[in-house]
Amino acid sequence: MKLNFNLPKISDVSLSSNYAVNLRERGSVLSPVGTPQTSLTEAGVRNFRLPSGRILSVGDDRHDLMIDGELIGSLSAPFGALLPEGPGDDCIILTTNSAPEWLIDSQLRGKFTPLKSEITLEATQEITSDHAVEALKLSGNYQRGSGQLTAPDLAKAYQVIESAMLTAESRAAGSGRRVQPVWMAWQILDAGGKVISRSEPMLIQATGGFQGNKSVEMILTRKDGKFTECSSGTLRMTSYAVRIQIPRSSDSWRRQRAARIEILASEPLSFINGAIGAFNQIDSASSMLYISPLGGDEASLNALKERTRNAFSRSARVIARIDNPLEGVEMTLGVSALDDSAAWTSSIGEPNAVCAYRGGSAVVYADAYRTGILLAAPSLSPLSPVGSAKVSAGKIHEIMAPAGNSGGWNYGRYHLLVFADDGVYAVSIDRSLQTISSQQIHGCGVSGPEAVARAFDAIYFADSRGELLKLKGSKIESISVPFAVSSVGFSSAHSELWITSPGARHTATIALPSMKCTLRTDLHATRFESDGLAVDSAGALRDLHREAERNCLVEWMRRIETDFKSGEITWQIDSAMVQGLDLTLAADGGGAPQRVNQLIVSGRINAPLRAKIYSPQRPYLSVSFRGVVAPESRFRQIKF
Repeated sequence: MKLNFNLPKISDVSLSSNYAVNLRERGSVLSPVGTPQTSLTEAGVRNFRLPSGRILSVGDDRHDLMIDGELIGSLSAPFGALLPEGPGDDCIILTTNSAPEWLIDSQLRGKFTPLKSEITLEATQEITSDHAVEALKLSGNYQRGSGQLTAPDLAKAYQVIESAMLTAESRAAGSGRRVQPVWMAWQILDAGGKVISRSEPMLIQATGGFQGNKSVEMILTRKDGKFTECSSGTLRMTSYAVRIQIPRSSDSWRRQRAARIEILASEPLSFINGAIGAFNQIDSASSMLYISPLGGDEASLNALKERTRNAFSRSARVIARIDNPLEGVEMTLGVSALDDSAAWTSSIGEPNAVCAYRGGSAVVYADAYRTGILLAAPSLSPLSPVGSAKVSAGKIHEIMAPAGNSGGWNYGRYHLLVFADDGVYAVSIDRSLQTISSQQIHGCGVSGPEAVARAFDAIYFADSRGELLKLKGSKIESISVPFAVSSVGFSSAHSELWITSPGARHTATIALPSMKCTLRTDLHATRFESDGLAVDSAGALRDLHREAERNCLVEWMRRIETDFKSGEITWQIDSAMVQGLDLTLAADGGGAPQRVNQLIVSGRINAPLRAKIYSPQRPYLSVSFRGVVAPESRFRQIKF
C-alpha cells in the first residue's frame, strides 16, 4: 500500500481527516534573519509565552500587564503566578496576593481582559470648610525683593497653621471623617477568624489630595520701616467619609467560606513639620506671604505617600466589620478606629512557583509566606488550599510534572517534581488533594526558576554547583558542557536547549536528542524564561524563535483505515536538514493507540528511510511526524 501526500497548508486542513501546523507559514514563530526584535525590560519583569504565541510581560511593580510590549491593564494586587492550564483553551489564570484573577485570550477580539476586585473603597460625602489662621508678628529682617522666611519666623508660622489644621482634623474626626489621605484595605475572614483573602493597601483621599499642599496666603505689611506685621489667613480643607461597595457575589468559594469582612485603616498623621515659607516681591508697602506645608513639590509628596504607607504597615487598625458580606452591601463608613492596632504583614514578595494539573482543575503552589510549604487547591479557588505539607527546608523555586507518558498521574495519585534551594524533591498528591508526601532525589538545589526548563523528552536543570542535569522519570543524568551553567532554557521551535554561565560570559545551544553543544557569540544571556525568551546582558528581552534561521517546526498526522499486519515501511523524505524528526506509526481503534514503530532522525536526508514492523490487527493506522526541518524539505510518500 502507498500513501502519497504533500504537507498541506493551514487553510487546506480538515481536522476530521488530518491536520498540520507549519509555524513558518503562519509566521507566529520564525522570521527572516535580520536585526533581532527586542523589547526593553527591567529587573524583576517576568515574561511568558502564551498559547497564542504572544508574549505576556509583568511589570517590575508586579501590577502592570503588557502584551508584546503594549500596556493592556493592571492587576488589583501584586502578581503571584501564572497557571499553565485553565478551564478552557482561551483562558489563562493569574493569581495575585489577594485573589485569583482571569485573563481571557480571545482570538476574536484579540485582546486580554483583566477582572478587577469586586470590593471597592472610595472617598465620598466631601465637605469643604475654611479655618482661620491667626495673625502673627515677624522679626522684620526683610528688605524689598523676594525670598524666604528666617528659621525663627518660619517656626512661628508653623505654629499658627498647625493649630488651624488640628482644629479642622478634630472637627472632622468628631463625625467619623478625615481631612488627610489614609491608606485602607479589606480582608475576608472565615468563621474561625482565619484570613482567606485580602487586598493590597490603597490610598483613599478627597479630591484635593494631601490637604496641607494648599498654601495659606497672609499679607505681610511694613510698620516702623520694617516688614513685621502678618495678617490672619484662611486654611481651606476638605473632609470625607469612605464608601464601601460589595456586589452580590457569584464567587462560590468565597460565598461558602466568607463569614466577615474587616476594613483596616492607618493612623492619622500630621504633615506640618518640614513646611516651607516664602514671600513674593515686596513693594514699598506690603507683600503676600505664602506658607506651604510639606508636600509642596513632587519629591516631598512622594515621601509623604511612602510615610503614610509605612504607617499602615506598622499599625493598621480595624475601623469596620461587616458580617455575612457577600449578599450585596453598599454603606458609608466613619473613619474612626474600633480596635487596637492589627498586625499587617506586607504581601509583596517574590512570585510563587506554581503547577496546574488534572486538566487545569487543580493547582499546586508554594506558600508565599512560609518557606518550603507546598499547597494544593482547586484551581477555581487557588487561595483556599485543602492540602499542605512541608517539602523542603529552602525556598521552592519551581514545580513541574515529571516527563513521561503518564504526565505525572499514576496509581490514583499525582506526581510532581519540586526544585528548591536545598535539593530536588519527588512529590506525591492524592486525588482529594489532602495528602502530600515528598522524597529528596537530588541533594543539590537550584538558584531560581530560570535554572529549570522542560523539554519534549525530559526536564533539564542546573544545580547550584553549575552542573547541567537531565531528569526523566526519577533518573538523573549529568550532561557534559564546557562551562558552569546558571540558567537553562528550551526552544520548542528548534528542539534546542539554551544554557548560559554566571555573569553571561558564555551562552550555548544544545541540539536534542544528539546533545551537540555549540557556543554562541551573538548572544550573552543573563537568564532564559518561557519557551525561547531570553534576557541579554543589556537588559533587553530577546525572542529567540524570531531570531533563528528559516527553519520551521512541522507537525502532521493522518488516520487511515487498513488491515495491515506486518512488513516493511518506507518513508521518502528529501531535506537539507532535519532536527529530531519523529516518525511514528500507531495501531488505532479498539482501545488505546499502540505504538508500532518510531524513528527519530537528524541531519540531511536524501535517501528512503526503511524499517521492519509488525502490528496487531487493528482497523486503523495513525501516521504522524513532528520535528524541525529546513524550508525546502519535501515529504513525498509513505509505502507499506
